[in-house]
Amino acid sequence: MPSSCGMISSPLLCGSKQCPYANECIASLAGYDSSQCTAPPPTCAVGDKDCEGEPANPYTCGPNKCAYKTVCDAQSAGFDLGADCCQDTRSNTACTADIASVSCGPPGGKQCSYSNQCLADSAGYNSNQCCNAVPDGIFCTADFKPVECGSIPCVYSNQCQADAAGATDCCAQVPEGVACTADSTPVTCGSEQCGYSNQCLADAAGYSSDQCCNAVPNDVACAAIYEPVTCGPSSCVYSSQCEADAAGAT
Repeated sequence: MPSSCGMISSPLLCGSKQCPYANECIASLAGYDSSQCTAPPPTCAVGDKDCEGEPANPYTCGPNKCAYKTVCDAQSAGFDLGADCCQDTRSNTACTADIASVSCGPPGGKQCSYSNQCLADSAGYNSNQCCNAVPDGIFCTADFKPVECGSIPCVYSNQCQADAAGATDCCAQVPEGVACTADSTPVTCGSEQCGYSNQCLADAAGYSSDQCCNAVPNDVACAAIYEPVTCGPSSCVYSSQCEADAAGAT
């Protein structure tokens, strides 16, 4: 009797003999249920270049995370190291099995994930190039309200994700397309003392003027004395009257 299964290709390997079937429907006709079948391992391209003798330098490339032992092997398989690959950890690295995932790479560039900082270090990164990753299974809304956290800084899609990653010292980013003048009248805002070039940009980041204080210009030279003063309706605190005067506080 003709099969009523479609021609959708979603390969499965079933049973102890790993029998191949084009999809779950066809496998069920052969007497297998889903618990007896698994998807085949991902296919990885293999180049035709002889890379024998090339120095070991492991990379993982592409969406299937294909592993290559050398740069030559990865490039011969058609991958661009900068765009498609992440440096793999060395096989002789002694790291714990702790899961404290980090994401490493340049801001705005390709990010490579590792289970912990030790493995990232082994792959050639350091802690100044890595950010705590958002753990799997965390539920946050899809709101895109990016925040920058820490000294690197690390960027997360919203404060919920930053909190889930354990990030601290977070400041809201100014949304793209905001029309503000280029005036430099810096302010610091909120409990984290987030810095913005002017109040217009601070407003765009979600801070009102009563949450911000005029910042002390970088080129101001005041004596290193601590005689704090509180100024204005926002109760802005400065280390000394000299700094308050420099910030234009009243």
